[in-house]
Amino acid sequence: MKCIYVLTVLIMGLAMGAPAQARIGLESGVHLSERPANTGYPRRGTRRGGGSRGGVCDLPTDAPPLTALMPDTATWTGPNADPMEEIAGDIAGDIAGDIVFSFTRRAAPDLWFYQPYGLVENSRVAFTLKDAAGNTVSRSRLDTTDAMAMVPGIMRVSLGDLGLTLTPNTDYHWYLTVHCTAGPPIAVDGWINYQPGGGDALPQPNRQFLVDTLSALAETQFSGPGPENWQDLLGSIGLGDITDALVMDCCSFVEQPQN
Repeated sequence: MKCIYVLTVLIMGLAMGAPAQARIGLESGVHLSERPANTGYPRRGTRRGGGSRGGVCDLPTDAPPLTALMPDTATWTGPNADPMEEIAGDIAGDIAGDIVFSFTRRAAPDLWFYQPYGLVENSRVAFTLKDAAGNTVSRSRLDTTDAMAMVPGIMRVSLGDLGLTLTPNTDYHWYLTVHCTAGPPIAVDGWINYQPGGGDALPQPNRQFLVDTLSALAETQFSGPGPENWQDLLGSIGLGDITDALVMDCCSFVEQPQN
């Protein structure tokens, strides 16, 4: 029975609020990592990649690893965060991994990642999108002719640039994989679900649409570290160690033929 209870707790999905306009002011004291109501089955994934692997993936021991800008289940707060459920959730997380998930109001949203490596020309960074059944929808590779894409920083993967349009109310599983020149690749993965309706202006500022909030706030960061909103948002989802990372107005991914 304990196992059933733990698995039940995992059903609590997680995501964030979307802004009404590109440059927004977050309400004082709002916890953007607030746990939402039941969103269905757990979307398990990997928010942070493994440690140093050698070659281009060689990092200092205290450096943040490859990271998907998604919430940390340990930072869930708010009215839906029952303390006993949080304890059970921690236990479940040890068994099944993190819930890495966001809704989006955009049919072709951006996804955001912290890429910590100094890449070289022949480095392979791959983005893969699959449907809920595990079928590959798209497989693409980072364009390493873009010098900005080669340096450590926060980059986006634009589904719109890849010509991808999400089907409403459907889960998609994404992966970002860095192929190291030594050792196995490092990857992060998670889920996204397109919920149409309401356009960019949601009825409440603190909802479950994290990727949309990131896209809006990122525009204020492209010229360098900017408003505290960006840092507050990353801190609220357990990513305080990358708040000062360069937010890059890039990067291009080129779709690869599917075998």
